[in-house]
Amino acid sequence: MRRIPSRHIIGSIVLRAGNSSTKRALAPRQICSEVAAMIISCPHCGPRDSSEFYFRGEATPTRPEYDAGTAAATGYVYGRINPAGPQKEHWYHAAACRSWLLVERDTRTHKFLSVTLASEQGR
Repeated sequence: MRRIPSRHIIGSIVLRAGNSSTKRALAPRQICSEVAAMIISCPHCGPRDSSEFYFRGEATPTRPEYDAGTAAATGYVYGRINPAGPQKEHWYHAAACRSWLLVERDTRTHKFLSVTLASEQGR
């Protein structure tokens, strides 16, 4: 008589015979440790990791007038310059002071060149 194996392998999950499906042994995750942290110097809180912030996008586009037409609205929503070099961006510090920041960042190196409060810029 042939013996039935005591465990079944499904992907990276090992199910042991007699255990419920809620007791699963998961395979270890592979974590990339070579990711460089982007540090933003918040004017209120000091240097913080970029994971505390939300990126809104470019700070340079201006909203077209209401009667400007569909082409102007489409260009505002979808048209981006995407330069290789310094770019002004809006970032929101959600994890601490909850302020909007106007950041100048080099898109080639991801280094932050300047950080100011967006309210000081009149936007």
